[in-house]
Amino acid sequence: MIDRLIKIFKEPPAAPRIQGEKDTAEVYRRWRARMLYGSMIGYALFYLTRKNISVALPLLSKDLGYSNTELGILGSLLYISYAIGKGSLGFFGDRADSRRFMAFGLTVSAIINILFGFSESLLVFGILWTMNGLFQAMGAPACAKICVKWYSVSERGTKWAIWNISHQTGGGVILILAAWLCSWFGWRGAFIGPALICLVGVFFILNRLRDRPEAIGLPPVDVYRNDPETTETAQQSGKAHESFFSLVAHRVLLNPRLLLFATGSLLVYVVRYGVMDWATKYLVEEKGAEIGWAGTMVSLVEFIGIPGCLIAGWISDRFFNARRAPISIIFLFLLAVSVAMFYSVPAGNLWLDAAMIGAIGFFTYGPQMILAGVAAADSCGAEVAAAAVGVTGVFSYIGAIISSFGTGALIDSFGWGGAFSLWISSAVLGGILLLPLWNARGRNR
Repeated sequence: MIDRLIKIFKEPPAAPRIQGEKDTAEVYRRWRARMLYGSMIGYALFYLTRKNISVALPLLSKDLGYSNTELGILGSLLYISYAIGKGSLGFFGDRADSRRFMAFGLTVSAIINILFGFSESLLVFGILWTMNGLFQAMGAPACAKICVKWYSVSERGTKWAIWNISHQTGGGVILILAAWLCSWFGWRGAFIGPALICLVGVFFILNRLRDRPEAIGLPPVDVYRNDPETTETAQQSGKAHESFFSLVAHRVLLNPRLLLFATGSLLVYVVRYGVMDWATKYLVEEKGAEIGWAGTMVSLVEFIGIPGCLIAGWISDRFFNARRAPISIIFLFLLAVSVAMFYSVPAGNLWLDAAMIGAIGFFTYGPQMILAGVAAADSCGAEVAAAAVGVTGVFSYIGAIISSFGTGALIDSFGWGGAFSLWISSAVLGGILLLPLWNARGRNR
């Protein structure tokens, strides 16, 4: 079964090598830019058929009479299946043609959304949304492989940070798009409309992306940039001819460094999803904010997260020489301070609340990008980057599930102080757990 799946999305063979240093440099320059913007747009499209449900839920409840509890199950089902999908499909992503792998996942996800838009049964909704999580999980591993195959370890923090903007862009665009589609066509429009856009986007992915430099006659990126391995090269070079599953075993599954990065990502996601899912309710109930203004303030988590992500990636390359743990530790401790300050702002100071929410977004998305993506890839190497990102994805969405259920339970038992204690302690614990990795550096292959 595994061999069949690998053959379906088999990597294209290496093309004849382009001759001439000048020609190689020019082709590389054009294709690296194309791969970056192409993968960013491609991954942003996945959000159009994943985050649309949050806007449609109120109308689903009103039109079909489902309770909030019943509809809330749908979000949990996607988190669970998405985590399973990232953990399993990530292992295939390293051996697959990134372009076809990504395009196939988006195609099936779009079809699922169209079927969702024509359904009314809660059981059918649950089945479809669970399946959607699995095929949504084909996007991140493909992009992880693209990032490590086209950008070497010395520049990867900056370039991955730029690519990570696709998260916030896709998440922000679908909130606006789905809201207008719901107002024009009802809740069904929030699923069918974005799905049609994504089906067109599949052709963009197939046209713009290529699997790796060798597939178009270019040398590996570390050779092109003369960017040697930064760790364990001599010891590991002899293992290049191991089977893929042997590589996964000793570089990913038995890699204590990756497990620490993944656990740190889990704790970041506890804070990220806690604030994203509950901050609006907190502002309305405890700070007296009008719901429209509260929702607008919480959107700052996404938008202010963009410069936080870019700065964290750049600093890790420029000042820490591709060491990812230091900036993550610094940001996590500052995230804990920002969450504590948000909780301490007196009611009636909404502009100060907005500033603290922006700070939370800034210090959340730096370690989110690094721990769930670039640090995982760096610690395992480009040959198993998608598998490594798949493992951190599983841990991350376990954090999302913990945050979803844990925050609500703590609020019911201890009030909002319990929720904020969870978020603050998660950020602090994440920073402490990463301290042993302060000097850890990555590898290209």
